[in-house]
Amino acid sequence: TAGGAISSPLFCAAEDVNMTEVTQAKFEVTSNGTLVQQYPDGNLCESTNATLDICTIENLLVVPTVNYRIRRMKQMHEDGVPRPESSIKASFADLIFGASGGGAGTEKFQSSISLATKSCSLRCEEGYECAPDIDNVLLASQGLGTCQACVRGTFCPEGTINDGGLLVASSKVNLCPAGYFCPTPTEAYNCPAGYFCPAGSYQPFSCSGLEVGDVKLLGNFCPENSDGPWGLCPPGYYCPSPEYFAECPEGYYCKVQSIYPKPCPVLTECPAGSKTPQISWLSWITIFALFGGLAIALLVIALAIHLNQKKILVHARLSEKRASLLKAIGVKLGLSADQMSYASNLTGFSDNIMRVDIVIKSLSVNVVQKSRSNTVLNKVSITFKAGTLNTILGSSGAGKTTFLKALI
Repeated sequence: TAGGAISSPLFCAAEDVNMTEVTQAKFEVTSNGTLVQQYPDGNLCESTNATLDICTIENLLVVPTVNYRIRRMKQMHEDGVPRPESSIKASFADLIFGASGGGAGTEKFQSSISLATKSCSLRCEEGYECAPDIDNVLLASQGLGTCQACVRGTFCPEGTINDGGLLVASSKVNLCPAGYFCPTPTEAYNCPAGYFCPAGSYQPFSCSGLEVGDVKLLGNFCPENSDGPWGLCPPGYYCPSPEYFAECPEGYYCKVQSIYPKPCPVLTECPAGSKTPQISWLSWITIFALFGGLAIALLVIALAIHLNQKKILVHARLSEKRASLLKAIGVKLGLSADQMSYASNLTGFSDNIMRVDIVIKSLSVNVVQKSRSNTVLNKVSITFKAGTLNTILGSSGAGKTTFLKALI
């Protein structure tokens, strides 16, 4: 190579092909005329084994030989052979042809045509084609030419014509049809599975081991009569090798270009022939159950938080009222800060409290003010019975508060 270009030819023959395993092509006439037989059969013209030097180039019949492969692939598809995925043609093939600067064998993949005469006389025998003789103007003026041996890679049954590019502006006519290979110009064989045969092939080319630089083609599928190696293993199938295909088994899925089936993930189902995993009905039930359970759990948590906050708020309000009451009593009784703190920590009474009477005898309280002693309480005696509610009454300054403070 020079300058990164790939030298032509791009492909070369790989391993030998066992000719006993390939089938000879049969080009038949269709009723609708879309696929005509390349040359008139014995029902129209009697075959001749005579070797002629002069032949006719008139009554020209143009045959699009690409139709042979199209019809053959359609028949195979009806017989259960899947069609290869063709998206590779826009990637791998373009990369190769782009690296080769274009024209590195691309013309070998173009559809070709063949030319024949409808005349039953002056036809070249098989293996030869009738071509105009540019050195003999007289023959050419009469619509005649000379029979010339067909080159390798062509298919020339009896009656083949090569007009030298006068009709189709190309001398490359009568090539062995795409999807077939022609060991000799008189034989055409179906390209075997695992191989490809571009137009003009005299032997098949292997579809395996195609690699250009860092680009390696894997997972390609070449059924019988393939004209190129670019077809990918179709989705729903896996292709361990280019000639083999198998339907994806149940419990597995096979994307395009699969060389082996992949197991279905958890909570999915894959019937036979699956392209991608499908979420099963059990998975949908599980998903809805999980989301439903999560929603219920969130609702329960929100309700619990709401009730707890309400309980805390009620407790705070009660604590606030109790603190206000204790503060008022403490101020009234003149309690110290330590006494107030202790009282604020009292939450209630025990069920096991001992019931006692409070007995006061001869309680006297003297208040000294400015060196003068005043008797506020003088020998007060009183009994507070257990379980009773007692009330201290008296006019202002009678000594009610002094009495309570003296008790504490």
